[in-house]
Amino acid sequence: MTISRKDPDRTRKSSMTRSPQDVEQRSWLSAPKRLVYRTPASVIEETGLRDEQGRLQEKEIYTCRHHWSLLLRDLLIPIGMLLIFAALAYYRAIGGEFLDIDVVPVGGIDIVNRVLLFAVFIVVCVWFFLSLATSTRRNTMAILIILGVLLVGLFYFRYQGGRVFYINQNPLLDRSFDTLNVVLIGLAILSGLAVAYVVFDWLNDFLILTDQRVIYDDEKLFVRREQDQIIIEDIQNVVIDTGENTPLGYLQHHLKFGKVVIQSASFRQDIVFRGASNPKEMQRQIMGEVKKVQENWKKADFNKMIRKITNTAAPSAAASAQPVKRSSTARFLAQFFPENPERKEDGTITWRPHWIFAVAELLRPTGAFFLVIVVLLISVQIGLLPVNLLGWFGVLLLLCIVGFIGWVLWQIEDYRNDLYILTSSQVIDIAQVPFGPENRRTASLGALQNVQLKTTFIGRYIGYGDVEMETAGGKSDSKFTFHGVPQPSEVVALINKYRAEFKRGERERSLNETMALLKEYHNFVQQQQHGRVEGQ
Repeated sequence: MTISRKDPDRTRKSSMTRSPQDVEQRSWLSAPKRLVYRTPASVIEETGLRDEQGRLQEKEIYTCRHHWSLLLRDLLIPIGMLLIFAALAYYRAIGGEFLDIDVVPVGGIDIVNRVLLFAVFIVVCVWFFLSLATSTRRNTMAILIILGVLLVGLFYFRYQGGRVFYINQNPLLDRSFDTLNVVLIGLAILSGLAVAYVVFDWLNDFLILTDQRVIYDDEKLFVRREQDQIIIEDIQNVVIDTGENTPLGYLQHHLKFGKVVIQSASFRQDIVFRGASNPKEMQRQIMGEVKKVQENWKKADFNKMIRKITNTAAPSAAASAQPVKRSSTARFLAQFFPENPERKEDGTITWRPHWIFAVAELLRPTGAFFLVIVVLLISVQIGLLPVNLLGWFGVLLLLCIVGFIGWVLWQIEDYRNDLYILTSSQVIDIAQVPFGPENRRTASLGALQNVQLKTTFIGRYIGYGDVEMETAGGKSDSKFTFHGVPQPSEVVALINKYRAEFKRGERERSLNETMALLKEYHNFVQQQQHGRVEGQ
């Protein structure tokens, strides 16, 4: 391998004169900038709609997070465990002991023992009255008996001079960092990490409203990430529920939190966001954007119709070609694997699974090859095979090499034949056996009802994930999945962009059909009037 040396000044000058296409090159190994904490702005930056020059066309309108009461609810257990473990470690560090015997003289009746006797009396009374009732469950009676026995046992232990909690004042006793205290301190640290995990998990879940769509981004830290969305044009209604039929309904109402359900005219694509803070404001903001989009559509369509009727239609701008963006591939991988994604001048984009899956598949033939080589070497060492390239050793070695090369080529061809294609009008999923038949599925962009991103923590770190698309119909084959595509957030953004352009094209085609009908009607009326004039 030769290493080329470049002039630093020349490299600096060439980087200043790069085209936008070169600046937007993405590496397969590039990882997201925010792996732990994200913001609505970073989510929109990842999956937002962009123009031909790569400029973001989408802006944030309103963001709804989970209510703070849900954070407090989820923090109760980890904070409680943190306080308990820390208190126990501190208690033992200052000489605290548990269940210590012979601490005080036998027969002492202090205030605690009096309370225990009173509790035993209460338990006995409750047990007696419940035993008279015929509908009392046996489990309740058994619990009362066990509770009474425990109280009596505790009273007897204290009466004999024992104490459940006792601080030993011996200055020579130091258990600050003995085995048990180290365990307690470790558990306290783990509980503190659990508190931080809950806080970050709460911060990383939000419902975002932009001028193009509604995005529900849900991430379980270090586990998985899911993203669901509905474009503004598809939103039919927004329903909120602040607990009208629940015991905590008044509390939810006055604290202003509840459930937001965004209903879509599309098939099975409702977004449900539970525990939303100020759901009424989110509802108002979403429906305001829906109304604004509908009014803009009507106004634009009416203006086009008026211009065409009056023959003053503005000249249509020439469609600018989608810039061809190329991903930078490692040089040694580029010799075997094509660019991912591949982009054509007509806007067609072809993805393949992330290269990490191809490498994983190549591990099998590589492992088998080295295993056979080891077996051959061991056979030579123990004398089963003589070292003779023209004998059995050479034949077996040649077969091993040929089989390894054939297996590798098969795996590479199998990887190259799994294609996910996006065109200006449809998505295509192709799975083909090397040098054999293929399974091809297609769906129109107008039939897509849902585009969802799913990835794991490892996938997000390396830069791959699944993009799921659902079409109308409710059949078993109504879901398309691009498995393990690189930069799934970019794939979602491109699909959304192509969907928006396709819907605009559909509206344009519908408008042209309406105009053609009006022209035919206008010609028919003129012919009727012309016939009447000639008849007179």
